[in-house]
Amino acid sequence: EATEADLSRRQMYESPPPDARIEEIRPSGRQGVLWRISVSSDAIEAERVSVARLPREIVDDLRLESGTRWTPALASAVLEAAHRSEARRYALNALSVRSMSSGRLLTKMVARGAPKEIASSVVEELERSGLVDDRSMAEQIGRSALAQNPVGARVLEARLRRRDIRASVAREVAEELTADRDAAADAERVG
Repeated sequence: EATEADLSRRQMYESPPPDARIEEIRPSGRQGVLWRISVSSDAIEAERVSVARLPREIVDDLRLESGTRWTPALASAVLEAAHRSEARRYALNALSVRSMSSGRLLTKMVARGAPKEIASSVVEELERSGLVDDRSMAEQIGRSALAQNPVGARVLEARLRRRDIRASVAREVAEELTADRDAAADAERVG
């Protein structure tokens, strides 16, 4: 059930009152990594509404300052930046625990509430930076799987797909890793 603060926050994004202004921008939490943006308006019962928590560089990029008019365009830009920041923060935390395929990471971010377009953009950014690498992951998984149980390319491709490796990458890696295998030696090994 939505609280009064949730309803006020939603109103500030969906249809901000004409007199809405940024009331305060201040560090949020002890580390000061994120900055809380609060907006006020005479039309809202609450004294001020916390609308977002953003990294300082985004606050600066959007040129957010106390007293700035809170327009629909600014609300939209802040909401998108907040979604992107949260999705990126979640992705980096998830990747610090274990590596993931781009598909699995995308699924987790969307399940957590990130808009799909923003989650896709964050995954692409992490792929460009090398933090997400489906091909490398598929090769590691494939070599490990083949060392434990020799299988053909189709079975290996299916295993990689179950790990949310993109179909084209799964197919290429499965074919490459099984191309030089000796089927008779594999059968003898399984025995």
